Amino acid sequence: SAESYFNQMRLSGVNPTAITYSAMMSAYAQAGDVEGAELCMDEMREAKLELSVQICGALLNACAKACDGERAERWLHEMRRDGVRMNEKIFTSAMDAWANKGEIEGMERIFRLMQASNVKPDAMTICVLIKGCKRARIDSKVDLVAHAEHYLCRIIDRDVTPDVYVLNSMIDLCRLHRRHTVAFIWLRKMRKLGIRPNKFTVKIMEGWREMSGERAAILKELRERGEVRAHDTRRRRVGGHGRSKR
Repeated sequence: SAESYFNQMRLSGVNPTAITYSAMMSAYAQAGDVEGAELCMDEMREAKLELSVQICGALLNACAKACDGERAERWLHEMRRDGVRMNEKIFTSAMDAWANKGEIEGMERIFRLMQASNVKPDAMTICVLIKGCKRARIDSKVDLVAHAEHYLCRIIDRDVTPDVYVLNSMIDLCRLHRRHTVAFIWLRKMRKLGIRPNKFTVKIMEGWREMSGERAAILKELRERGEVRAHDTRRRRVGGHGRSKR
């Protein structure tokens, strides 16, 4: 494993470089090993090696995978004190740690800090914000759909163009909360912005009778582009007797 090679290097008296630590941090991030990533970060700081955006992002990604928002937020503040250049990826990774737990308050704190730091959010930022609303408790007193709309509108107002993945996520949130009217609005907004729906858009809409007209128009567009075939949207057959699954 990467960790065993890393330990052998140190036992041989070879000092790890920033590149070595970067590779290790990436491995820890993929595994969600926050303690391993923190150990690398502490060693780098002690050796006075440069803390790059990639290395800091890897630590925050490890926190996100472990759903550890508290650690991610603490490290974010330490990185700022260390003079690390903050960008949208750093803030988004820290937000993701709270979003994975559905903790809206923590996510919002980092989003406000991002804005106060004059860092412009991107499409991934809004994806994370919407994901946090999707993972929050449905019985929450907060109107999660309105919350996500607020984020999305603010980012659009800052000249950030959402992509199909962002709008699919927003429409799917509406589906979860049975807010069909709001879903229609964003579906039409998608088409107005010239954003092409994809197969996942159709999957979200399957079974929504109220959306039959919109769904038919989108299916026609996708078929003309050759992205879906007619049988992709038919009901599944079960039992080998031609009966539709109910």
